[in-house]
Order: sequence, then structure tokens, then C-alpha cells
Amino acid sequence: MNTFSIVTFTSNATVYKLKEPLPLENEHCGEKLCLYNKELNIYGFGDSWTACMDEIREYLEFLWENYAMEDDKHLTKGAVELKNKLRDMVEMQNKGANDE
Repeated sequence: MNTFSIVTFTSNATVYKLKEPLPLENEHCGEKLCLYNKELNIYGFGDSWTACMDEIREYLEFLWENYAMEDDKHLTKGAVELKNKLRDMVEMQNKGANDE
């Protein structure tokens, strides 16, 4: 059985590096291939493992933009927990000189 993991994803032209590789389990789902991570409840389907990885990265981008970057007041309690989990998984980005 192949092993897969994600170490980076991109959101709004910023590349985010995970503190630890995100492990992905794999299986055949009918005629498609599937990669998934149960902890984040994310799935990627495709005709190739590369296509599955691309879907997982797109889903991580969606989660980052819609949860990790959102103000807590716009999120449910469960969504805030997901936000914190996502932010804890990602290495903090270096701020530019003008960001202080």
C-alpha cells in the first residue's frame, strides 16, 4: 500500500508549510482512487494519486480561507475548534518589515 502525506498547500498566493506532514490514507473507491485524512475529514478523489493530492490541497485551501482566516465571531464553536486545529498545524509565516 502506498503512503502519502501533504507538507504544503497554497492559499491566496501564499505557500503554507505544515509543522508535521499530514498523513493521508488511500484506497480504491470503485473506479476512482481516494486519499483522505480522518482527523480533518477531508477527501480527494481522482483517476491518479496526483489528482487526489491536488483535490486535498484545494480542500485545505478552502478550509484555510473559510475557517483559519475568519474572525471567530463569524464561526460556530465547532468551526472555531477547526480553525484552531488548522492554525496549530501550520508554521507561522514570517512577517515583513511593514507588517509589524
